[in-house]
Amino acid sequence: MKDNSGLTLIEMIVVVMIVVGLAGILTPVIINEVEKSKNAKATADLRLLSDAFNRYRLDTSRWADNYTADTMKTATRDVTGFSCFFTNTYKVQGWDGPYVPKDAGKNNIATVSGTTSRGLVDPWGRYYKLYTYKKGSTMGSGGGIVALCTGADGKVNTKAADIAGGIPSGDDLLYVIARKL
Repeated sequence: MKDNSGLTLIEMIVVVMIVVGLAGILTPVIINEVEKSKNAKATADLRLLSDAFNRYRLDTSRWADNYTADTMKTATRDVTGFSCFFTNTYKVQGWDGPYVPKDAGKNNIATVSGTTSRGLVDPWGRYYKLYTYKKGSTMGSGGGIVALCTGADGKVNTKAADIAGGIPSGDDLLYVIARKL
């Protein structure tokens, strides 16, 4: 008697084609969902950063890194340092931190590319950007602070005037922390 319990070559090819077809359909969907989750994480991080800045300001009457509305400079920098969110670095009265949750260190605060500088990094492993505007500058007479995530491409796609206005371009994500210092 002949044993016919195995699969024929045709049956194997059909099964492989079905698996390949499903993989071809599902892969873009999964990749899209991963990007959506990274964008959601970046948005939540920007909110966390904004909350930290504003709570620090409410408690101490100063902006992080010991700036007041009168001493704030117009500048762009990576979100690194800011030890004042974790300890009373400047010994200011009213400090009631930490302003960034301690568990954020496991997920949000990291060393990038082996540097010794630590800061808030986005889901793609790059530092968030911080734009500060002194009084009477691009953001108007009151100055302001904007946080930016460069998104998946790692490039700032938003024009300077649009950053100040809180209008992102490309895959950038923006969060206006303060419109008046």
